[in-house]
Amino acid sequence: MKRINYLIKFFLLFFVVTVISCKSDDDTGSGNENKKSIIGKWAIKSTIVEGEEEEYKHQIGCEKDYYEFTEDLLFKFIRYEKNCEISDDEIIADYIVNDTMIETYSSEGGQIISEGTYYIENDILKLVFETPNGDITGIFTRI
Repeated sequence: MKRINYLIKFFLLFFVVTVISCKSDDDTGSGNENKKSIIGKWAIKSTIVEGEEEEYKHQIGCEKDYYEFTEDLLFKFIRYEKNCEISDDEIIADYIVNDTMIETYSSEGGQIISEGTYYIENDILKLVFETPNGDITGIFTRI
């Protein structure tokens, strides 16, 4: 349970502190195709830390917690409370995609705060973030 709480806090922290100061232009090529493929709602399935995969625990009786990537480069993390209402700590931020990289920027100075790599295969999304303690991978299924 500690590991799940750590991972939820990591992903929350990752997206809370990230506000993107610029948006990607709609262009052609593989970057735009990858951006389109990540667009949609993705239910959180599991996380992998130090080579160990742990299933994500959703609230029983509620919709699944999910990440949403919109066409206008808006990211949302929706998490349900025990009463099946959306949590007050809902996260909404901008994002930018370049090929398979997701980058976040500070609102002041436009410096990169963090980077992640994503892979999509058969409606399974894997987001990989490098940390000083090793990679953390989130695994999601398309809703």
